[in-house]
Amino acid sequence: MKPEDEDLTRRAIAGEREALALVWERERSWLTALVWSRCLDRELARDLIQEGALILVDRIAELREPAALRGWLKRSLLNRLNDELRRRLRSPEAASPVDPQFLSAPPVVADDGIWAQALAELPVDLREPMVLRGIDGLGIQEIAEILELPITTVETRLVRARRNLRERVDRMRALEDGGRRTCGDGR
Repeated sequence: MKPEDEDLTRRAIAGEREALALVWERERSWLTALVWSRCLDRELARDLIQEGALILVDRIAELREPAALRGWLKRSLLNRLNDELRRRLRSPEAASPVDPQFLSAPPVVADDGIWAQALAELPVDLREPMVLRGIDGLGIQEIAEILELPITTVETRLVRARRNLRERVDRMRALEDGGRRTCGDGR
């Protein structure tokens, strides 16, 4: 965490409302991308981000170390997401954990449903860094901090995610074209 970010977080912990609003503004985007990358459900992600704002407002005073803010927010929201997904699995009348309508147009690939489907099919360990990089535009270092991974692991996962995504899209397009196009021929 940069010194200026740490100072802002300290002020938010101390109860300064303006600092709290700025902290939330700074953190909201990557949290949204991370939650969405796990659940692929726009409404659920939106609800959880609202809960994240409430968690921040209600409980930031409990945070002892400003540098722990991102990890604390991440754990809080992912725990809440896991609780909700478990609840949905136990409740047959609850909505599906993945909204098929949303899969056809997530923010990063709003113009191409094939890309959205391919992204949704990526394993979560590849999808998370891809979404954080693509939707939120975070750098490798920030992604590594958020996911609590070494930089080299993030770089490797991004390379694997891009390759995997491209292969899936090529395969889907070939199927969509009824075999007229072969994977990677560019037509």
